[in-house]
Formats: sequence, C-alpha cells, structure tokens
Amino acid sequence: MEKFILYIKQGKGIGALFLLATAVLVTMVLMMSVKNLYSDAKPEVLLVANEFLPLTIENGKVVEPAGSYKKIDIDLGQKGRPEDLFSVVLDTRPDAQTPSINDLGLYILTDNIYLVSPNQLKKVNFPDGSYTKENFSGIMDDLVGYVSAVVTLILLVMFFMAYLIKAGFVLLFTIFALKLSKQRELISNKPLMRLSAVAVALVELILFLLENVFSFAVSGMIGFVIALVLVWGFVFRFMPKAE
Repeated sequence: MEKFILYIKQGKGIGALFLLATAVLVTMVLMMSVKNLYSDAKPEVLLVANEFLPLTIENGKVVEPAGSYKKIDIDLGQKGRPEDLFSVVLDTRPDAQTPSINDLGLYILTDNIYLVSPNQLKKVNFPDGSYTKENFSGIMDDLVGYVSAVVTLILLVMFFMAYLIKAGFVLLFTIFALKLSKQRELISNKPLMRLSAVAVALVELILFLLENVFSFAVSGMIGFVIALVLVWGFVFRFMPKAE
C-alpha cells in the first residue's frame, strides 16, 4: 500500500498507462471472442458459399455464372420465423430485379451486389477476381483479418478515450467534494488525476470481466460511481497531505 500511495503522490504522468492497458486488455478479449465466433461460423459459411461457386467478377460485374438463379434461406433465429430468414441469392438472369428494403439477405446480381439489413439496402463492392471452392476460404480469412485489424484499432481508441473521459469526471467531482468539505489542500491535481485513472481502470476491467466471463451485467454509470467512491475513500483515508 505504501508503494501504491507513493506512486499516486509522486509518480510521473496522469495514469494514462493504466487506462491504455485496460483498453488493450478489453479490446483483446473482445476480439478473441469475435475470432472464436468466426471460427465457429466459418464451416457453415463455406457450405453456403460452395453452393454459389465458382464466381467470376470483372469490372465490378458478375460474368460467371451467367443466366443463373440460386437461393438459400438461412434461419438466423433457428425458430422458423419468416422475419429471421436471411436469403443468399445469385440471380444473373437478364430480368433480375433489385431486392426491396424488406428482403433481408445478400443478393448477387449481374451488375450489382446488394446487402439488405433491417431498413437498409447497401451496395457491396466485391474485388474483381475468380472465386472458387479452392481459394474462397483463404480470401475470406484475409478479408476478415483486415477488417478485424481496423476494428481492433477503432475499439482501442474508443475504449481509451471513454476511460480517459471518465477519469476526468472523477477528478472534477473529487475536487468539488474536497472544496465542499474545505479540504482542497489534501491533494494536488496531478496525483488526484493519477488516482482517478487507476480507479477507473481497475473498476472498468473488473466490471468487463464480470459481464463477459460471469454474465453479470453492470451499467456504465454504476461503474463510474464505484470508481468515484473508491477515489474518495482513498483520498480521505490514506492521503491526508498534499504533494
């Protein structure tokens, strides 16, 4: 405890390293979960994809197979409800029609490829090339790997910024509490920010593990309050002197 108090009072920086470490751990756990989901889903995806391969795209248009129609309905809810059906459709016939906003699924037409999600119809740009049963698995792995890398970076930045903002609010509320109690001289701003950052990092990591390992969900506001209470208890009990 003495070493911890010494770090809070005399350590360098504002404790951002703790926030960054927490953001890294949380992001890693989330992406590992996504990787496991992908590994579980990949065989099913390949089974569906094999029904539509080979597929050749040139200049953004499907040139092979031509004049073909295939459709597979996937029950996402596993309950047989129509609203849970996700359709994978290959329609390269001359009279193929653009899907409506209510037709959930992936539609591969000659000129365009559409992804229809709830209340959204989006064109998908597939790279030119020949997609076969032999190479599609590798292509899918490369695509998922690229997307995962981008998502990992975005999540890391988002988590770090969110934790930094929470630590800042803990600092402000603590300063306000010290002023109300007329004990503002107890601790200066830098140690107080380090303490706030450490408290937020520990609380966020524990709550994340509780939610994702033990399925015990706790709202972000409760986590913030817990971190604030920990900081207040530490300040008033263990740090009676200013830096």
